[in-house]
Amino acid sequence: MVRPSLLLSVALFLMTAVACGSDDDDGGGGASSPALSSCHAMCAAQYKDCPNSLPDCRQLCDYFVPGFGGDCVDKAKAFYDCGAGIEWTCSGIVSQQKDTSQCKAEQTAYAPCLQSK
Repeated sequence: MVRPSLLLSVALFLMTAVACGSDDDDGGGGASSPALSSCHAMCAAQYKDCPNSLPDCRQLCDYFVPGFGGDCVDKAKAFYDCGAGIEWTCSGIVSQQKDTSQCKAEQTAYAPCLQSK
């Protein structure tokens, strides 16, 4: 059975990427951006104990992050930086936060990105 915290983690990642995406690329989330590096670092932390899923996570980063625009670039980077610095646990082939109360401030900060879409 998939735990709600796992679904929340995946949903937050994808919602951040989609909602902060922009058709007008101002270069902020480009292919070699700090936001992309942070996203890859979060994937490495998330899937340290679930290595088979790491390539999928990185592919999501590579797909979504280059489309980030405006202040959503910084908000997404802060979220990814937070995610890279917390503990994760492997549940089957997916990863979930050990403490779901972490990264709440970063989640709140990018919430307006979610509202704007």
